[in-house]
Amino acid sequence: MKEKIIFFLLIITFILTGCGGEEEVKNTKETIIEEVEVEENSKEEVVKEPLDYVTDADYSKEYAVFPIVSEEIPGDLVKKINREISELSTELINLYKENGMEELDYLAEYKYAVTDDILSLVLYYAHPYKGTGIYQSYAINTKDGSEVALKDVIDLLRLTEEDVERAVGDYARGVFSVDVTSEYIDSEILGSLGPDSDDEYLTARVSEYKELYLKGEVPFYYDKEGLTIYQNFPSFALLGEVYYFPVMVRDSTIDTLVESADYDELIFIINEPDEEIMEQAKIKETFKFDEDPQDKMLFISTTDDLEIAFPFYFEGEDGELLSGDAMGPISLNQGEAVFLECIIPEGMPSFGVSGSKGKIGFSNPIEFNGLYDKLDIEYIKGIDDGYLDDGYPIRRLVAGKILGENDSEATSKDEKIWSSIYHAFTNYRTRDEEVGASSELMVWDMDLKAMFHALYPEEKDIPPLESCRFLDLNLMRYSPDSKTYYFTPTYSPTHDFNIHYIGYKSFSIFTPKEEKGAIAENVLVEVVSKETGEVEVYEIELKPNDKNDWRYPYVLGDLKKIEPEG
Repeated sequence: MKEKIIFFLLIITFILTGCGGEEEVKNTKETIIEEVEVEENSKEEVVKEPLDYVTDADYSKEYAVFPIVSEEIPGDLVKKINREISELSTELINLYKENGMEELDYLAEYKYAVTDDILSLVLYYAHPYKGTGIYQSYAINTKDGSEVALKDVIDLLRLTEEDVERAVGDYARGVFSVDVTSEYIDSEILGSLGPDSDDEYLTARVSEYKELYLKGEVPFYYDKEGLTIYQNFPSFALLGEVYYFPVMVRDSTIDTLVESADYDELIFIINEPDEEIMEQAKIKETFKFDEDPQDKMLFISTTDDLEIAFPFYFEGEDGELLSGDAMGPISLNQGEAVFLECIIPEGMPSFGVSGSKGKIGFSNPIEFNGLYDKLDIEYIKGIDDGYLDDGYPIRRLVAGKILGENDSEATSKDEKIWSSIYHAFTNYRTRDEEVGASSELMVWDMDLKAMFHALYPEEKDIPPLESCRFLDLNLMRYSPDSKTYYFTPTYSPTHDFNIHYIGYKSFSIFTPKEEKGAIAENVLVEVVSKETGEVEVYEIELKPNDKNDWRYPYVLGDLKKIEPEG
């Protein structure tokens, strides 16, 4: 088109100028081309680029990124939102500096989407004095700048308020199952649970959601995948610690649980599924383990390419639970299920479920629980071989090995091993002062063997207890009848252990679950004496536990003391 315009203008120019010479024509041609290009460029500038509705605010920091909403969206709501986020950022950045949190990652972050002319923005931030992360959400109509409420999105998706309440309740059952099977849970709290505890937890969470919904205070996010709400689920295991989880509100129980699962929850169980659940289920395999089954279970995959099996268990000579033949493997994609009819025995479990995908694996006995009975929904947590947290298992392993290996009264390798085991079990008792020095800590034989392997994976057999001075000091004893060890703590913890991971990579709270995971190859540990304040530094190698033990996902390698420079 440009060439035709140029040719036409050249003809006109030639007619108007006559035979004015070659140079004049050349100059005229160059001028015309320049004018046409300028004109066409000006036309291109009229075409507006798609509006970038949200960008990083210039007051963001590397460790805390805040959004700013484009004020090209009409109305005053955008200005109010930007002002609110700016004031919040000032408060949080000051708190992070005051509390020395600037070296941490992802203290504040956000994500947004524009769907059906609705700008949905959710901001996540950590608060030093308000527990775990907090979600704050905004939704705006990009055409007229009006506020979009949660009810508007529910109606748009042709959901009902009951659908959302059902999703909250379903996920609450899943959270409850993870919580009560956690190693962190206090024995007194666990003992107080009953058959109706999961129903009570569900009722409390749904009631809280309804109360916040009426106030318009439920954080939510809307994108092409659908509706997500962020709900508070207090932890039994951590004595009421508040956690907010994303609940993907879908039109069926199974879809909600599949899409709401965390990245290390590769599978979940629905016990005694009713007719409605069975209609939702995509059953790939059915197994019947007993002629007259009393229990029915659905095992549903939350991810693609999951390999699972059902190993059968038997009791070893020393009472240890061993796995034998297995039914499977079975390959499942997201949402696919295995239906199992069986009898869940009281006492030692006769079978379990295991599986893996990539770095994440799980092995879970199926057993009767006399405390809270059979749960309706059970998420099964896997172990990520590459992910480490600053949790209780790794802390007591590190504490035990450092104190044991540096025990000045241990005169042999056997004594160092028993000293490490002793300190690992007793150093982090939280109630030493309350229960008194004479109170004994009871440890099952299998738990002690798991601890021993995590502390000394290169050692094959536990040394005889008779070789340990703790036996002579009446600080440790073993009951062969009950296959139980008894430890007597003699002191409160004497040292603090500050753990720093090397090669550790964290991930955003908004990272898609299939991309989550982290790695750590070893740890640096600062050991601080509570008596003298003296600090020693050790480096310890970490390895995934080759026994895939849920109690101790990692085992310790070489221990090396780091001498101070100079």
